Amino acid sequence: ELSVLGGMASSTPYLRLRVLVKHLFNPPSLEADATSLRKSTREGSVVVVGGLNQDILARAEGDLAKETSNMGAVTETWGGVAHNIALCLAKLRVSPHMITAVGGSDSVGKQMANYLESVSIKKSGLIAIPNCRSNRYLAILNQEGDLVASIADMKAVEKLSPSLLASYTRTKWFRAAEMLVLDGNLSKESISFLASFSSSMLSSHTSSSSFSVFFEPTSLEKSTRCLDAWRRGNVHFMSPNALELRRIAAEIEDIRAKTQHAKTGSIDDGSDSGISIVDLKSTRMKTQQAPLPKQVCDDVVTALRAIPLEMRRRNNYHIIITRGSKGVVAASSHANSPHACRMTHVPPQPVQTVESTSGAGDTLAGALIWSLLTHSHNTSSSSESLQSASHGIVVKALQYGVAAAALSVGSKESISPLISCERLEESVY
Repeated sequence: ELSVLGGMASSTPYLRLRVLVKHLFNPPSLEADATSLRKSTREGSVVVVGGLNQDILARAEGDLAKETSNMGAVTETWGGVAHNIALCLAKLRVSPHMITAVGGSDSVGKQMANYLESVSIKKSGLIAIPNCRSNRYLAILNQEGDLVASIADMKAVEKLSPSLLASYTRTKWFRAAEMLVLDGNLSKESISFLASFSSSMLSSHTSSSSFSVFFEPTSLEKSTRCLDAWRRGNVHFMSPNALELRRIAAEIEDIRAKTQHAKTGSIDDGSDSGISIVDLKSTRMKTQQAPLPKQVCDDVVTALRAIPLEMRRRNNYHIIITRGSKGVVAASSHANSPHACRMTHVPPQPVQTVESTSGAGDTLAGALIWSLLTHSHNTSSSSESLQSASHGIVVKALQYGVAAAALSVGSKESISPLISCERLEESVY
């Protein structure tokens, strides 16, 4: 077995050696290669709804000083959480449909439409909002490329109401989706409206299953906008960081306390629908428990417990906790054991030079979704939806996500131009 030492894991010769060893011990057939390629080239299997905006990124050359000008570099690009996830998917041969809002009072909307077409993102739902400017995002990065502060002017996308979105839910491409991705820029009403179709509508690509819903919180302030949908069991994946998860869990606890007190005058312990962690490990430490703060574990239990037991018996649910340089954790509840939670820590890949961490989480989400779409059917019936994705499949998909995130961290662009199916397959052994 090869060992990973320092920056060796990210070098091209090392990656090629890993692929050679993999093929020597597991030689692929031509038929398997053709099948893999067909599955990794998907047209419209994902619908992404949320922010597309002009990104202005300012990175300091030295220590960042407050209340004065700082020398540095300022760049402009296209961004937005939903856009970044869609762009990552497009680089991985998934051509996603995107529903987003542009300002009706500026010329940026036309530029956005031309841009989306140029990067293979389907501009199926580009909605012009009258008397509104297009979305803009300003980020301040320190010398190391870490986010210090940001200002998001996302008024256009926040005006995407259920009434504006309704017509798109009746389209063939929406109903044929395997995954619906929602970012936190949407209102909680719109998130609840769109997520409700995961349980009320059957996808056209199968006669027995619905699409899965993936929620990306976007920010601490917007992280709880998914709670109505999550507590109904209509969101199957969400990817908060530890702070966002704490905010989500705190609001769930507050809602539960108020609801129980209003009904009974006391707080029920909820033992009938409880959930506990039965397995905690790391992909790097097969037999040892992964070091995780107790608060994170408690918050995972709180979040999963909020889903009705009836829904936990029907579907699998996954919380992806991003922890920056400490890696990522997958926490899952399975339909065949709805009272149990399995957690696995996936360590980060080494990066020689950190350029920017602003797009790392979005890249991870995009590559994770691509891997779920591409690899999950190799181990399950093609008629099953991602609502039944196992913990093991999600952990494997996260390894692709971590590999992609490492590429973006080492790039000046939010989504690294080096991301490709072949590059990720080489990186994950």
